[in-house]
Amino acid sequence: MQERSWLKIVMAILLAILVASGSYVITANLGKTEDKEEEQIECIGQQILTQEGCIEPEPQPPQPADCTTFQVWRDGNCHDIIAPQNLTYGAEVMQWTIGEIHTLTPSFDGDGPDSWMVYPAFPSFISLNENSGEIIAAPQAEHSSTTHAIIASNSGGVSTTNLTISVINIQPMFSYPSPQWTFVLGYYGELPLPLIGDMSIDNWDITPELPQGLIIDSNGRIGGTATVLGSTNHSVIATNSGGSTSAEIQIIIVDEAPSLWYAALGNSALTLSKGIAMQPLIATSSQGPVITCNSQPQLPPGLELATNCNIEGIATVLLNQSDFLITGSNSGGISQHNLTLTIIDQPLSNILYGIGDYTFAKQVDVVDIEPSYDGGVALIWEIQPQLPNGISFDQSSGAITGTALDVHPTTTYTIFANNTGGTGLASLALTFVDITPSAISYASTEIIVESNQSYMQINISNLGDTVDTWQSHPSLPSGLNFSSDGIIFGNANTRVPRTNYTIYANNSGGSFELQINITVHDFDTDWSMITDGVTSVDYGSSWPSLILPFGQWSFPILSDWDQRPIASAAYAGQGRVVGYGHESFVAKSSGSEMTLSINAMKWACDGVGTIGLWNDFNHFEDELVAEGFTVLTSVTPDQLAGLDCYVGEFWNGWSDAQNLKIETFLTSGHGLILGGHSWYWSYSNSDVAHNYPGNKIAPTTGLFVSSHSGSVQVTLGSAPDRMLRTIPAITALQNHFTTGPLIATSDAPTVEKTISRSTAMLTLDFNNFWSPLRDMVNITGWTQISDNNEYDLGADPIDDVLLAIEEGLYLRLPAEELIAHPSSSDFPGAVPTNAARVIANVTVNGDYIGLPSGFGYAGARSHGMMGTGLYAAAGEVINITVPSSIVDQNVRIQIGAHSDSLWGKDKRDRHPKVHRIWVIDSTNMQVGNTFGGLIYITFPPDSTFGMTNITIENAVQSPRYIAGETTAQQWNQTQRNLPAPWAEIEGDFFILTVPSSEIRTLDNTIELMNWWDTALQMEHNLSGYLPWTRVERAVFDIQISAGWMHSGYPFMAHTVSVANVVNLSHMSTQGDWGMFHELGHNHQWMAATLPGNTETTCNLFSAYIMTELVGVDLGAGHGAMSNSSRETRTETYFNAGSQISQWSVWTALETHIMIQEQFGWQVYTSAFSQYYNSSLTHPTNDAQEYNSWAARISNETGMNLIPFLRAWGLPIDDATFATVDHLPVWNNDPLRGWVHDYPSILQNFSVSNITSSSSTLQWDNYDNGTDVNQTICWGLFDGATTKSAWTTCSSQGLAIVGSEHKDLTGLATSSTYYWRVLGEGASGDHWTDAQTFSTN
Repeated sequence: MQERSWLKIVMAILLAILVASGSYVITANLGKTEDKEEEQIECIGQQILTQEGCIEPEPQPPQPADCTTFQVWRDGNCHDIIAPQNLTYGAEVMQWTIGEIHTLTPSFDGDGPDSWMVYPAFPSFISLNENSGEIIAAPQAEHSSTTHAIIASNSGGVSTTNLTISVINIQPMFSYPSPQWTFVLGYYGELPLPLIGDMSIDNWDITPELPQGLIIDSNGRIGGTATVLGSTNHSVIATNSGGSTSAEIQIIIVDEAPSLWYAALGNSALTLSKGIAMQPLIATSSQGPVITCNSQPQLPPGLELATNCNIEGIATVLLNQSDFLITGSNSGGISQHNLTLTIIDQPLSNILYGIGDYTFAKQVDVVDIEPSYDGGVALIWEIQPQLPNGISFDQSSGAITGTALDVHPTTTYTIFANNTGGTGLASLALTFVDITPSAISYASTEIIVESNQSYMQINISNLGDTVDTWQSHPSLPSGLNFSSDGIIFGNANTRVPRTNYTIYANNSGGSFELQINITVHDFDTDWSMITDGVTSVDYGSSWPSLILPFGQWSFPILSDWDQRPIASAAYAGQGRVVGYGHESFVAKSSGSEMTLSINAMKWACDGVGTIGLWNDFNHFEDELVAEGFTVLTSVTPDQLAGLDCYVGEFWNGWSDAQNLKIETFLTSGHGLILGGHSWYWSYSNSDVAHNYPGNKIAPTTGLFVSSHSGSVQVTLGSAPDRMLRTIPAITALQNHFTTGPLIATSDAPTVEKTISRSTAMLTLDFNNFWSPLRDMVNITGWTQISDNNEYDLGADPIDDVLLAIEEGLYLRLPAEELIAHPSSSDFPGAVPTNAARVIANVTVNGDYIGLPSGFGYAGARSHGMMGTGLYAAAGEVINITVPSSIVDQNVRIQIGAHSDSLWGKDKRDRHPKVHRIWVIDSTNMQVGNTFGGLIYITFPPDSTFGMTNITIENAVQSPRYIAGETTAQQWNQTQRNLPAPWAEIEGDFFILTVPSSEIRTLDNTIELMNWWDTALQMEHNLSGYLPWTRVERAVFDIQISAGWMHSGYPFMAHTVSVANVVNLSHMSTQGDWGMFHELGHNHQWMAATLPGNTETTCNLFSAYIMTELVGVDLGAGHGAMSNSSRETRTETYFNAGSQISQWSVWTALETHIMIQEQFGWQVYTSAFSQYYNSSLTHPTNDAQEYNSWAARISNETGMNLIPFLRAWGLPIDDATFATVDHLPVWNNDPLRGWVHDYPSILQNFSVSNITSSSSTLQWDNYDNGTDVNQTICWGLFDGATTKSAWTTCSSQGLAIVGSEHKDLTGLATSSTYYWRVLGEGASGDHWTDAQTFSTN
């Protein structure tokens, strides 16, 4: 009960922290087009000019920017963020040993958590990754069992799980310097002390007992005088309180070395006769005994060398005088003696040629027969009669060799063997016959084809004789046949699992057999087997990754409404694999989802067999047993023996060795079912292709877990389109550009989607995917796009997929393989041909904080871009040297400032992506960009690397002004003339990235950037977030991803705006509402941005700069803010009933400007500032946002603004009103008497001076309303809200703020009276609640 109590407390604290932190990130690229008012109002972008001014067009389809703090953009709409659920780390109890390292990864349902906490805190050896929830433990000491709650949360809610952990001690560790030790019999010896780890040993023991004479002492040392020979193995056991450990040693006891001598010979030579037994030669030793003996070289055949070095036997070969080194040895050493030996000859006898009767096939069989015989050595061999053509006789050896060219009848041959001892005879019968089929092989013995798809032909090689007939057992698959020369051809039309076929090649000479394996895949049948009985699935809130079927034999199982594969399957080697895009999909226990789970497991297992479950799927045991499976639970990749198939997760902690076991298990003919998503993993990790666990085996499985997500609902109809498989789609695209046929118009969008999804994810080392595409691009060439050659996205899906392929290549190719893209000269522009390449040492600031994530439109947690003043020419290799301190620290090199992706644009004036990121993973980097671009070093938020020195080689210098460093003379004479096509002018608070052509004649850079720094500091000040923890950037582009300009880091604008932005005279007198507007977006705190005010409160910053810095009135700042426009817009809004659904952009801005004009800018700064205080409670939904803002702005102004805000339609509740009703009402606001009539608000009702016939009624007019006449009614009955129903009513006149009273007389004694106050005015009749009193 206590544990549950503290857990509840922790959950309460956590929820409070989450709410207080405001840690909800909503990002959007929102841009507005605001031109300036000159002689008349000119609307920009998509605005429409009306009598009311420039207004926005009708609402467009939902955009990401429409999503609230508690929503996410998915499938073309905003969806409520779903709380994480079913959080688990696979087990709740963990016991570890000192020195081990453990990594635990979470699994959950719902949307990804954005906060992870643990309570109570983990001990120091355990860390919790607050981004991903991953737990790493590295215990160094014992730890008693403790329980911790892991809490994962997002704006949708919280999920928790408990972990109980303990750490036990290590066993003793020791070793001897060597596992083998030698003692000499009868001599004392001892071992060195054993090497002991950092612990003490209490007791030493050894088993079996040591040889006689040896002991082990209390320090583990072994010594003594051995009395017996031998070699024994022993286990030395060290024991302490941590347990016992043993070490294996070998004890060898050896003799004293021998002394070898042949007394019968002395130093004389030995002569023997071949074939005659020799007199044994006895060896002696004056020291240790001879135990073993050998000769180098080996004694001639027939002579035997005994283990004691005695020599005897009968020599069987001739030998000229030769020396032999005889070596006698025992366990203690060796002794050698040189023996000189000669063997003389004997006549040959018993000459044999094997079996003596042989049959060979002509032109095939190789004859190689050598004679055997007794006696001496033949000097000359002869044969009669002559051998057939192709067969040779060797007169030096008697060998018969070769291959007969023709058939030859059986013939008996006589062989003569001659030497000085005489002639020996032998006979041999030889027959040469016709050739049986042989030397036949197929081009491949492992044939895999797809049924009903295309003609196939398996070529054959026949180096043997002619084959008359061909047969197969079993029969070839339906649709396949033999040609007369054995080629297998046809179009397989029936699914056949991997089957071994024996092929027989026959002729009159016999048969030749060979083996091949044939597999015929029918993916429609496979899909039907897996989806049998399933018409639709709905996996709830567990958003899946896409499972890309990129392998040759991969296919989608579940494709959502946009044809995105959220589950796929594949044949891999001899096995089958099924992959789901979320681990929760794998083993569903009910409905169609369960049917699919069971079907998939049966398909992968090729029926019902023994299946192993990873611990997260143990819950599925009963369902599998009911289907007939034999189930093993909590199985790891180290326990696959005996399984038919295995169920695991893509997001796992498996080692490389375990992954190899999984791959071997699969390809050797077993089944594999995996599930998991990578989209959440990718939020805090990089390189999903190589670092995400499930993709480490993707080259084997043919399934890739994408970081892009799909839908959870799928309706199943017919089998998936073949073009949803990656390899067929690539083949179709290749054929389209080469041999044909052309891709059908109906198939083109599918081909585009299938390939583009893979180009976005698969790295170049996925050769089977990229190799054909690279070849194809070499044929099609590179797509050229410019403002004069606009690209129309969607007009031709084939063009679109080529564009995606090209992008996949130029964003991944190594620097040395890049070329200058043909479009690079149009944008970002060509480097002058005479521009020098330089080597430069630059220093960049590696201390970069970034902004809190609450600044949701600002790209708050983006990498900080540190300029170098250098430019990479298109396609050229740039060599960059960095210090080791920033290697593998998520520090990057960025080439190109234009980071907007234009894939969301229908028309494009440049390529979708023209910048490139290189992660720094080495001190020496080769980088580049096919388009070229400015060179940046980018640091992740909260970096503390300090000033960092970088060396850059082969770069082009770019114009660069740095406030406080670059002098006017340096700028005017040198910097602005540097050759690169893009320049940067950097203030203390703002950096402009502009075409160099725009600043070649710019003379007042210092004054210009001082002005911009003032503007930025004013925006920072208005936001109330100080100090502002990054330098803002504006990059100007020929085309951007959204609007005329949009917020973010960097903030993006069109190049046509540059001329005014760098014109100090223009900016200081006319300003640029749009620039200030987008910078205002970057200063919007999400929780402080009211619903519908995304494009509103950013305009406060525009209004502030326009009026306070530029010095123009609001109407001059923007046509929509002219007095007439403001009046018309306000009147229109209130005439329509002041509907909150219409309160946005300029209408909502009017509300804020009225408050600002009355109370000043500081009230907004103060109100904004409150949201940055994490100790305060912050809103988490629309209703709370309205009410929180109303209370805060009221408190800052010192006035109760709620009546004013309610007049505008804001849904402010009475509880909020009560928090500020101690403040006076703003009862002279601009709406009163113009567009809105307020009712009076009465408070503090009371009755005094009560007698038997009189009393005094009292109340306070908190708000007098708009021309409200007040009447007080009283009587013995409550007349409610009907004036005529009251006994008496009396007029009080116009309501004024303050205390009011009414004296009543002529009342009845001991009676209860009711009374109400009626307010009558343009706003209508408003009655107070009934009050009562009783006379005496």
